[in-house]
Amino acid sequence: MPTAKIQFIVDSRGVKKAVILPILDYNRLLEDRHDRVVAAKRRDEECVSLAEVRRRLQEDGFCL
Repeated sequence: MPTAKIQFIVDSRGVKKAVILPILDYNRLLEDRHDRVVAAKRRDEECVSLAEVRRRLQEDGFCL
């Protein structure tokens, strides 16, 4: 199955003005942007150790 390529729209001088990319790539970019926004909002939250995260996950029934 061939994968779609990224395409650029250029002006008369060949300067890139827009991009066409596969929807999966676009969705990944949106997800990455969302993750960065969430991380920025949580920057000042108290850190939790890995041991504490594991303990909480195990309490909630997730195995690690």
